[in-house]
Amino acid sequence: MKQKGFANVILIAVIVILLGVVGYVALVKQAQPTAQNPAPTAQSTKDGSVNSPQGNILSVPKDWKTYRNDTYGFEVKYPANWKEEEPSFSYQGINLTETIQDPFNLFLSFTYWESVDKVAWSAGSNQPKSFEEYAKDPMFENVKAIDFFGNKAYTALFRNPNIAKDFSATYIIISHNGHIYEISYNNAGNVDINKKVISTFKFTK
Repeated sequence: MKQKGFANVILIAVIVILLGVVGYVALVKQAQPTAQNPAPTAQSTKDGSVNSPQGNILSVPKDWKTYRNDTYGFEVKYPANWKEEEPSFSYQGINLTETIQDPFNLFLSFTYWESVDKVAWSAGSNQPKSFEEYAKDPMFENVKAIDFFGNKAYTALFRNPNIAKDFSATYIIISHNGHIYEISYNNAGNVDINKKVISTFKFTK
């Protein structure tokens, strides 16, 4: 009887030890972070630029110039043979182009609006009350929501037969810290160069 009782004690001890080992392994596994594939989001780089699923920073020649305006809160690089020109219609921003100033030239335009109620608006006298409402301006076609380097944005197509029969321009409108930024370019221009320039765009405030 004593041997049987002793065997039972040993069996119970073994079971307790096994349960302890199983519990420890379970706790260790629970504590370890599970590897997941993160959703694509904007990623900051060491120089402060940002990569996003919609536009990666592209390699540009070292001789490219930099336009920076701390009042408007952005900077952008552009080819050495391009010129900086004031935008038409008293807009705030900069036009980058190889040609002389002309509203219909193949420039790449960067426009700054202090707030959404200050934007150029074609849908009547009442200004839009939100960024989303502005994206519904009738002058825009094929509007698509995108992520622009970590900021809410839309791309849109703009047509104007009064400028030229087949005139069309691509617009990127961005909301950043309560301000509105517009980037636009004539689709008859060098779209590849324009996209490379846009990829260097960086907010400074």
